[in-house]
This record gives sequence, C-alpha cells and structure tokens, in this order.
Amino acid sequence: MLPYINLPFQYASSATGASVDQLKLIASFLLSYPLAGVLKRIPDAKPYQKNSFIIA
Repeated sequence: MLPYINLPFQYASSATGASVDQLKLIASFLLSYPLAGVLKRIPDAKPYQKNSFIIA
C-alpha cells in the first residue's frame, strides 16, 4: 500500500482507539453511497464515462 494513504487512518486510529482496518472499512461504507448516486446520474448513453468513473 502507498504510505501516504495510510497516514490519515493512523492519525484517526490513535485519536479514537479504533484499528486502522476498522476505520478504512467505515470510510469505504460512508463514501460508497454518495459515489453510487453520482454514478447513477451519468447518462446511460455514454458508457465510456461510466466506465471511466468506475475505474477511477
């Protein structure tokens, strides 16, 4: 894993007492719903944009 991705989770882990893995799981759940809404707004007529959004 890239070291700079882990830094905010390590800081939050030391502040809250939760493990880094638990915080990453919570963050992925909290980010998945708004991103799914954005994906739904991309028109079906432009599949390349949907695919680019999913990959990015």
